[in-house]
Amino acid sequence: MKKPLNRKILLIILIVIIIVAIFHIPAAWVYGDGGVVCLHKKLLGIGCPLCGMTRAVYELVHWNFAVSLQQNFNIIPFTLLLMCWMIYYIFPSPIMHKAGIVMLIISAAGFIVVYALRIAGLY
Repeated sequence: MKKPLNRKILLIILIVIIIVAIFHIPAAWVYGDGGVVCLHKKLLGIGCPLCGMTRAVYELVHWNFAVSLQQNFNIIPFTLLLMCWMIYYIFPSPIMHKAGIVMLIISAAGFIVVYALRIAGLY
């Protein structure tokens, strides 16, 4: 019975470490010199559905919600999806399982919408 509890504690510690690490990343590293890192954008000229998520997570961790949403508005359903999965892993329940599936569908739909908007040149 101790193994699952130890894994849950390790997960919580890992999440806290990741959040603290993201918080301490200098903005210059995230925003850089404006060079394009996305291979999709380099090859096709348009951003992929995930473009802006690193900056969005960085801004979200720094409590800059408006800037985070400007970078990629899928940060909200994606964050809720990760939270549902973490809560389900720590406290398994049918409700959290269903919530995770719903958030997965919403996140996937959001990424499809972002991609369509980027193809159309609207986002």
